[in-house]
Amino acid sequence: MSERLERETAIRKMHEVNSFMQNPLFIQAVETYEADLYERWRTTTPDDIATREQVWFQQYALDQVKIRLTRPVDEGTLAVEAQDRDNFQARLG
Repeated sequence: MSERLERETAIRKMHEVNSFMQNPLFIQAVETYEADLYERWRTTTPDDIATREQVWFQQYALDQVKIRLTRPVDEGTLAVEAQDRDNFQARLG
C-alpha cells in the first residue's frame, strides 16, 4: 500500500473512531460500567479477594479497549500532520 493510501486510511479510521467514541450512547455505557465496577469494588470487604480481583480484571479489560480505540486516533493525527508537512513542502516547490 502506498504511503498516501496508508495516510488516507489512518485518517478515515481516526474519524470513524472519534465519531464512535464521542457517541453519547458509548460514553454513557462506559461511564455507567465504570461506575458499576467502582461501586462493586467499594462495597467489597477487604478479605473478598476474589471479587476485588474480578473487578480489577474487568476494569483492566475496559482500559485496554479504550487504549485500542485511541490508537487509530493517534495514528490518524500523525497522518494528518505528515500530510500537512508534505502539502507545505509541495507548495514551497
